[in-house]
Amino acid sequence: MTLLLVVGVVTALLLGLSFLFAELLIYPPRNRPTDFTPSDAGLPFEWVTFASHDGLRLMGWLVGPELRKPPVVILHGYTDNKGSYLDQARFLFERGYPSLLYDQRGHGQSASAKVSLGPLEARDLAEAIRMLSERSRGHRFVVWGISMGAATALLAAADEPQIVGVVAESSYERLYRVVADTLRLRFHVPPFPLAPLSLAMASLKIGLNLFRVHIDDAVKSLGTRPLLLVSGAEDPRMTPELGSRLLGEAVGPADHLVIAGAGHAQCWPLGKAEYGERVLSLLEATWLNQE
Repeated sequence: MTLLLVVGVVTALLLGLSFLFAELLIYPPRNRPTDFTPSDAGLPFEWVTFASHDGLRLMGWLVGPELRKPPVVILHGYTDNKGSYLDQARFLFERGYPSLLYDQRGHGQSASAKVSLGPLEARDLAEAIRMLSERSRGHRFVVWGISMGAATALLAAADEPQIVGVVAESSYERLYRVVADTLRLRFHVPPFPLAPLSLAMASLKIGLNLFRVHIDDAVKSLGTRPLLLVSGAEDPRMTPELGSRLLGEAVGPADHLVIAGAGHAQCWPLGKAEYGERVLSLLEATWLNQE
């Protein structure tokens, strides 16, 4: 009887912790931007709202709306928001490229929603691309994603031919590995059995099998479209080795930039000069192909 009680308590504890981790995964804490806008940084912009794939309101900024080139879509990471990437938007604007920055589902000023760290967000990105196509007379677009945004960009590009190039900083490879590494590195607990239980519960909650989210397969699906992968040399989770593995899956022109001293999603401020040059090269190639 005592053994059964112990087993019951341990099982209840495991299920309870798995439920909490699943909730944290799909309902991240909200990091709302302050009341500043791109105009406070000297950048012309328009407010943009559009519907997610399931009808929720997503909020964003179109920076440089009068520029004639197609906008670059900039996607933030998990628990972040559009306000963190105005320096990238400035870099693009000064070189003649507009940009769309929007708060992904369940983040920033966008509607509350379940988050999936990629697959649901990729469907929302497809809606953003359709909205831009209507405004931009059918142009094709480059997406620049960071962390969750990078995975989102690659997953969407696999199904959206209007995405003609991807810049992916600090992308994960398999979603299961993200959960396992987070448990190990952030919470200092063994990944098994919490990682599979948490991901299974999250999958049930959002109605998608998150075990089947494979970014390496999405990289293959880019075909001949150009890809720039960016890794922080000190990133303990999305390591340079992971970036190299993704690079090895690329079929078309692909490059991998490793920024010395950078941790997760910290590459731009530490490697802006070289990072910017690589981004600009990709943009110029895709822009010339559209003229």
